[in-house]
Amino acid sequence: MKVLSDKPSSVWSKNLKEFKAFNQKSLQVIKRAQTIKKSLTSLVENQTNKVVFKDFENLYYSNFLQSYYLKETLTLAYVKLLVFNNLIFKNAFLMGLKKTLQKLYNKKVFLNLVNQKYFYLNSDIFIKVLATRIRDRKARALIEMRKALSKVALPKFNLYLSKKKSSLNLLDQKIVNSIKYKHVNGIRIEAAGRLSKRLTASRSVFKLAYIGNLKSTDLTLNKKSSVMLRGGVKPNLSYTNLNMKTRNGAFGLKGWINNN
Repeated sequence: MKVLSDKPSSVWSKNLKEFKAFNQKSLQVIKRAQTIKKSLTSLVENQTNKVVFKDFENLYYSNFLQSYYLKETLTLAYVKLLVFNNLIFKNAFLMGLKKTLQKLYNKKVFLNLVNQKYFYLNSDIFIKVLATRIRDRKARALIEMRKALSKVALPKFNLYLSKKKSSLNLLDQKIVNSIKYKHVNGIRIEAAGRLSKRLTASRSVFKLAYIGNLKSTDLTLNKKSSVMLRGGVKPNLSYTNLNMKTRNGAFGLKGWINNN
């Protein structure tokens, strides 16, 4: 028979110490709030103005709790975001989304979700993120465009292919080589419209930023023929045109992403 010791564990003792310290601080905060409330009400003569300080103690104490448990609230917020991101791809969430889409379109809907590692792989996502950043009045359009392009990693094709040949099997090499448009070779962004900070007499501005090039490697390096989609649309380019409104006016964003 094992006899349980009456002494609390180390974790329990730590929790008791933290709880006692919190009680002492909370009592000090309540006393401080009462003294401040008395001093404020003594300065005010009218009864109508004294009603304003009725919930002063509760507000003072709630601010203390928010500052005391700041780390805990932040961790809970991040955990909620992680749980939400995991639940998005579960069947329970997708079935509800599928039903609502079927009601909107009055037809059957099939969801094909693709998990993207980098936001610049799709032109629609890339331009939408950039537009939300430029929409802020404090931000400058050209600086935000250059920041977005600095996060794009352009591969060096010769080094990349030489490394892959040594590490992959013959079958894997054939599969990788057969896949087209798997590398981002260049991005071009154009912004035009009311992008100036001043509110009165705001002028239309044109900004341009690019990285890499928009040329197709099949045509330039390998000298192969490439297919044209829908007349003049090139298969290696993904194009997005987005318009947004601000307090100063409207502005437009155009983006081209070259995949090879």
